[in-house]
Amino acid sequence: MKKPKMNFNLPIAILTIGMAVCFMTSCQEEVLSEQGKNDIPTVPKQVDTKTKQNGRFGRGICFPVVEPGRIVRGPLHIFCDNNWGACNRYYVECLPWIDPCALIPCGIEWRNPWIIYEKFRETPEIFESFRDAGQIQIDASTTLAYFPVNGDVLGMQFYEEWKHSLTKGTLHLRTSEVLDDETVSDYSLAGNVLPAGIYPVIYNEKNGTFNAFASVAKFPVKYDRPIIQVIPGNFDGSLNSLLKDFDLKEHPESVLIEEDIELYVVEPNLSENIEGVYAFSPNLYDLTLVFKGDPNPQPNRFDPTPTPVKIWINGEIWLDQEVAKLLNIEPFLIKPENVHQAYDKEADVLRVTILR
Repeated sequence: MKKPKMNFNLPIAILTIGMAVCFMTSCQEEVLSEQGKNDIPTVPKQVDTKTKQNGRFGRGICFPVVEPGRIVRGPLHIFCDNNWGACNRYYVECLPWIDPCALIPCGIEWRNPWIIYEKFRETPEIFESFRDAGQIQIDASTTLAYFPVNGDVLGMQFYEEWKHSLTKGTLHLRTSEVLDDETVSDYSLAGNVLPAGIYPVIYNEKNGTFNAFASVAKFPVKYDRPIIQVIPGNFDGSLNSLLKDFDLKEHPESVLIEEDIELYVVEPNLSENIEGVYAFSPNLYDLTLVFKGDPNPQPNRFDPTPTPVKIWINGEIWLDQEVAKLLNIEPFLIKPENVHQAYDKEADVLRVTILR
């Protein structure tokens, strides 16, 4: 009996099986490859698009840290135990693996911080917490986080109210803040300084974040506000006497230029060596007096030979209504502990900053 004839071509079968094995192996490698990619943190495509548009991100999210210094109070004056302005120490810590755009809106088109506030104040929950995302242990009373908004506006995230500067509604920068070069580059900012002023804050009650928006400017900062020259009569070195007994002369052509973060120079008046006292409000809130030349405090019973680098502060005094009106600020009670003084010997300039 004949065996049934089989139409089976062995070489073709082997080739077919080989191709199937190769195909299955290839698919498996592709799957494993995709799984390997998924093990690496990635940014959603939508965020990646924003990243390219924003020219970002070199260092991820950064946390500027402020370490408050110590203020020494004497019987008639106060000063820092190191240098004026250096009472606070600043440094930056960055976490490159936290992408801020994955947590908050990036690439916002509005250039005015207050417009941004109006657009997002009804939806504060869109601002997630960088601290929670990175599980970071920080001192909320001295640390904040920068986040990119656009070239003209920088976002700042706080985690509790800061006395005298941050509330659930506003952030009050009492002096201009110079940004480090890396932050400016990483966030593609149009400038390197946050000018002193009052800025909006969006408070997210769900995660306890305070999200502030501040304008970015180029250093040095130029203010177009008039500078008031205070020409004292019978000035005896007392701040009280200066603000009680004075004549005022306005210089609308003057421009205040912040040549250094801790030294104000007034041009053209001070550059022409016109001596006197110049008063201005750098942020429509506090008061700054710049003395060109020796303020010449007179001898008194506390110090028969007073130094020419300080003025005397004899108790509390209300800022004069006329001075406040010219500076476009509300009168406030000046307290000795809120008055800071620093003398630049080379420029022969004494700067007195009065915090409200």
